[in-house]
Formats: sequence, C-alpha cells, structure tokens
Amino acid sequence: MGGFAAAAEALNVTPAAVSQQIRSFENEYGVELFLRLPNSLALTNEGRTLLPRIADALKMIDEAVGNITTGKLEGTLTINVAPSFALHWLLPRIDDFIQHYPQISLTILADEMPSQDTINQLDLRIVHGSGNHPYLDSQMLLKDDVFPVMTPELYHSLPVTEFSDLMSHVLLHDIRVGASEASMRWQRWFEDEKLSISSPRQSLHFGNATLMLEAASQSLGVALGRSALVHDYLVSGKLIAPLQTRKSAEHAYYTLTTNLMALSPRVIAFRSWLNTQVSQMSKSTPN
Repeated sequence: MGGFAAAAEALNVTPAAVSQQIRSFENEYGVELFLRLPNSLALTNEGRTLLPRIADALKMIDEAVGNITTGKLEGTLTINVAPSFALHWLLPRIDDFIQHYPQISLTILADEMPSQDTINQLDLRIVHGSGNHPYLDSQMLLKDDVFPVMTPELYHSLPVTEFSDLMSHVLLHDIRVGASEASMRWQRWFEDEKLSISSPRQSLHFGNATLMLEAASQSLGVALGRSALVHDYLVSGKLIAPLQTRKSAEHAYYTLTTNLMALSPRVIAFRSWLNTQVSQMSKSTPN
C-alpha cells in the first residue's frame, strides 16, 4: 500500500481507494500496470508504455481547465436560445451587452432542438423548461406569468372587461405548447372560469409563439402571452393585457452550461448581464 500513499494524499483519498481504482482499471482492460512487491511497487512494461501518454493527457486537461477558469474576457461566446426568446427578449437587449463587453465576440444560435454536435460547440444555452438538468450547471433566469393579450384597436372595437367577453373573440393558439403547460392552453382557462371553449366563434392555431404573437399584434385575435415574450409589446403599447387575471407558468427560463464552463469569465459575464436585464425588466413591467 505504501506506493499509493503519495497519490492518495494528492487526491485527498485513502491509499486503499487508490489501490482499488487501479485494480478496477487493470481488471477492465486486462493489463497489469504495477508489480506488487513486498514493500514497494514497480511499473510493468505496460505501465511504462501508458505513463507518458497519461501524463500528456493530464497536462492537456490541466491547460484547458486553466484557460477556461483563469482566461480573460477576450474571445468568443457561443450560445443557443429558443427562437421566440431570442426574437422577443434577447435581441432587443443585446446591444447593451455589446456596449458593455466589446471584447466578447458573441455568436447566437436559435435552434429549438439543437443536435448533440451543436450542443458540444456551445458555451451556454438558454432553455425553457423545468430546470431539471442534474449533470449541468443550471441557473433560473426568469419565471413567467401567463395572461391574455390583444391590441388596443381590437379592445376598443370589441371590449374585454371580464373573461366571458372572450367568447366573442377569435382565440389564438400555440400548438407547440407542451402537455405540461396548462397555463398556456385556453382549455384550462375556460375550465377554470366554468365556460365551454367550444363557444368562441373561431380559433387560429400557429406553429410557434412568435407567429401567434405577431398575429395578436395584427389584431387577428387574443393570445395567451408569456410575460417575458410580451413585455416589450406591452411597454410599446402594441399589445395590452385587458384582464387582471394571471396564471403562473409551469416552466421557466434557465441558463445551462457544463460545470467546467460555468467558471469561464465570459460565461460568468454573460450570466451576470442577463440577470441585470431581468431585474431592469421587472422594474419596467406595465401594471
């Protein structure tokens, strides 16, 4: 055991644990790395062959980790964002990031379901979901409320002062909403109000939230909007929230990265900037 003592001390584990891991490696690959002598250890021919390669690999890993954790802000940052969040929330604010961090070259991808090859090239993702990502560094960015939205023009032509008034309106639907997002389904809203959804005279269905909100902004009907996506519409007055009723969204927006990349100065800077933007948005949210 004495031969494993130094390694055990460096790894902050017991010599027995080191010995067990090495024995497991030898058993799995069918090679013997060490000769167990009465009072010492000696490398076998296989062990001597493997040693320089392992040393080189560990050096490369150490250098890579050092570049990430002690690197400067200068460089590229590649992120992936859901298209609707990119268009309605991120892009209207991204100039502020560029002004504050001119040394970071930002690449924004907007794949709804990025491939594994794409994910491997990313530094950070902004996703909408439950936040259950046990092997990644996941931080909540913001949580939505959901509520009906419409244009002022549509409101004035056919006012909505109580929920039952929606029975006279075209309802806009996002068919990509998941089964777990009841707050984004008109069916749930009508059930909670003890009304039948079959009564509205017409509905329009869209393949994503961006199309649905664009339709709402053109007075084609009333949509259920997530607060993050409709915030700028409300501030500009293009859309209004005619009712006070709101539901908490089942899902939220999260930033995801690897545990190692979470230490990158560029990732830290971008996350900090995102949180600042969320804080500023909450202060400017229309009542």
